[in-house]
Amino acid sequence: MIFEKTLINGTNACLYAYILDEQKRINKTNKRPAVIICPGGGYLLTSQKEGEPVALKFNTMGYHTFVLRYNTYFLEKPKKFLNEETLPTVNEKGIFPQQLYDLIQTILFIRKHEEEWQIDVNQIILAGFSAGAHLCASLGVRWNDINLANKFNIKNEMIKPSAMILGYPLLDTTQIEKNIESSTDKNFINMMKYVKKALFNTETPTDEQITSISPVHLVNTDTPPTFIWHTADDNQTIVANSLNFANALSRVNVPFELHIFQSGAHGAALYDEVSASEPEHLNPACAQWINLAETWLKNIME
Repeated sequence: MIFEKTLINGTNACLYAYILDEQKRINKTNKRPAVIICPGGGYLLTSQKEGEPVALKFNTMGYHTFVLRYNTYFLEKPKKFLNEETLPTVNEKGIFPQQLYDLIQTILFIRKHEEEWQIDVNQIILAGFSAGAHLCASLGVRWNDINLANKFNIKNEMIKPSAMILGYPLLDTTQIEKNIESSTDKNFINMMKYVKKALFNTETPTDEQITSISPVHLVNTDTPPTFIWHTADDNQTIVANSLNFANALSRVNVPFELHIFQSGAHGAALYDEVSASEPEHLNPACAQWINLAETWLKNIME
């Protein structure tokens, strides 16, 4: 396996590549599909458990994988949000849509290494968790935006994802206030203040700002096929995000698969011993999402 770490030009973003060794495969070319993984963290940080453990899991399925540590609001991981004086330094490039630009640069970088790494650039899959899923979906619904093509001097098709896998995703930013109102956790409530700053550059976004970066409101017929999974009792990103997005996909006849598990902690990644950092992160029922996604991907890619 080739492992490579690359900085995204002019930013604090970093890309980690996990490239499988070349080998002959029955009835297949040497080129392999690629999965770009965008960890969650509310755009304030990027989760460790949603990065390398997930990348290596997709490696075992035959995919080249990439973990994008995109720009976040803070330059270091905050411990608590109760005392503003103890928070890390703010990243001047940590405001959305910078993260979208990081993801676009990642796809273009992968395309440059098509032959060297034997990547099938017609099969680039985005996999995101929570805020990382918002990032993936934001490109999924906007890849055909002429403004993005002009910004990077490219054709829109160069940044078109083949498919998306979205885990406990933030897809409807109108739901953020509902999350805050339903919580009694002061640390979570304070954290969401900075999440809004990262998304909107203000604690008090207008309705227009909220809608403009809600993927659920931007779904169109060019949105790629999507696999969505969530837990019904998620108390950080409520399940309505996934239900509403699935409905939007259905309305425009975009292929999708939706799995809602009865119960499971937010941010638990693989829900197994590999990625669990808390006892509640061990959940055999939710751990099935990766196998379901593998089956779905095989059908979509073929």
